[in-house]
Amino acid sequence: MNQNYNKILKIKTFNRFEISKGDNVLEISNHASQLVNLFKYLLINENKFKSVDAIIEDLHRDKEYENPKNAVQNMIYRLKKYLKENEVFDESNIDFKYSNESYKMMLSNIHIDFKDFERKIKKAESEENEELKIKAYEEAIDIYKGEFLPELLYEDWIIPTRSFLSRLYIETVDYLMKYYKRRNLIDKGINLGEKATKIEPYEEEIHINYVDLLISKDRIRDAKKHYEYITSLLYNQFGIRPNEEMQKVYNKIKDKTNVKTKNNEKVKYLWEENKDKGAFYCSYSEFYPIYVLEKRRSERDGRDLNPVAVKFFDSKNRLSEEKNERIIKIFINSLRKGDVLCRWEENSILILLPALDLERVKFVVNRVSNRIRSYKEFKNVDILIDENIILENKNSLPIK
Repeated sequence: MNQNYNKILKIKTFNRFEISKGDNVLEISNHASQLVNLFKYLLINENKFKSVDAIIEDLHRDKEYENPKNAVQNMIYRLKKYLKENEVFDESNIDFKYSNESYKMMLSNIHIDFKDFERKIKKAESEENEELKIKAYEEAIDIYKGEFLPELLYEDWIIPTRSFLSRLYIETVDYLMKYYKRRNLIDKGINLGEKATKIEPYEEEIHINYVDLLISKDRIRDAKKHYEYITSLLYNQFGIRPNEEMQKVYNKIKDKTNVKTKNNEKVKYLWEENKDKGAFYCSYSEFYPIYVLEKRRSERDGRDLNPVAVKFFDSKNRLSEEKNERIIKIFINSLRKGDVLCRWEENSILILLPALDLERVKFVVNRVSNRIRSYKEFKNVDILIDENIILENKNSLPIK
């Protein structure tokens, strides 16, 4: 069985990209990187036709082609040639189809880690036997070694798949850690927490479960130390304050000990004494001059300034004004005093996070978005970030 497995073409996408068969690993040279990116693109969209226009827009939006059809045809030809020339590939493994100015790639007899990860998650979700469910979940998280295709960090086309896989991992780890606590398998839960916090270092839910398990093991000093570390990290680097669940964990630590370190007092202040002083919420007529002022400061000081629009909508039902207000309130309470927020168009807000580069702005918005979706009433809410906005001096949009 191991011999047969070693003969199978294997593709790794978690933590690093690697294609191998047995002891042979594909060496990717710099001149082949664009071809390999095309392969990754078709891999994510396996068995789905992608139009010539979509391929150009997603992979080469910064270039102009007089004849996009011929350009993509040439890319596919070069990719097929590249694969054929490498001994790790076999022609029986990969096939390409063309129809209506669209291409798709079909794979067979290939082990792909993220596909296997998804399969095991689906198996666990459909399993009624709890023991078998847990086994499938454990097998799934063993496959997830880190971020999906991390070398493509700034490619927009990969973000939906990366976010989906990350969310599956986080939800699975959350389920297992709570299961281990419920079954009094505390050491097992702590071991999982130690691994998971390294793989998803900024995910609050994993840290909350980890600290909670340390408390259950009476490792109060370790629990307090980790609490201080993660709350300080999220606040100082990203301006994100502890959520309600993290505050409950803090209260458990406080109940267990009367000893308070200086650092602990500092962390407590972030939410306990300052909890009603989040982002500045204003009308657009107030937001715009603040933006202009911050823009001038950023140009003078060389700081980053990246205002974004955040749009939210329910995939099943129209969002009521009450739910809109609740979403906005969560954003306000999750951000720093120096951050600015206002209503924008319908079901959207403008956010200004001074001194954060665009990637950190996106990170903060995504973390708050995950916090919002953790509430049952918002589980079907989609939250999108629009960085391509034009701000003008115009009349205010009223604060509802």
